[in-house]
Amino acid sequence: MDEKHIKTAIEAFDTMWENYPSPVMLITKKQVIVALNKVARELGLTPGITCYSLLGRDRTCADCKAALALKEKAGKRNVAYNKITDSIRDTYWIPVNGDSDLYIHFANDITAYARAELFPMNK
Repeated sequence: MDEKHIKTAIEAFDTMWENYPSPVMLITKKQVIVALNKVARELGLTPGITCYSLLGRDRTCADCKAALALKEKAGKRNVAYNKITDSIRDTYWIPVNGDSDLYIHFANDITAYARAELFPMNK
């Protein structure tokens, strides 16, 4: 990816995601964050780090669907309990159209709307 291409992708990301009410990240296939929306920046996230390091990990999360999303060139979704936040997250990995190296990643907290069986204490 050249610098001009990245700049264009970041500009498009900012236009579309800056005011989204949950944290949103633009990430490379090597899982390096290149851009963040306002909410993510307010939480203290910074570009240049790996997404999995946000969870204190040194490698890709077990339930990450980024590689599959990039390979299939199709958005992927996972709805699951998140023990770190004690919430149900509706999580997405969406490849950037026309770019095999970038994807959008975000999760919405849907705890208030989630079925009881999604919570581990109800299984």
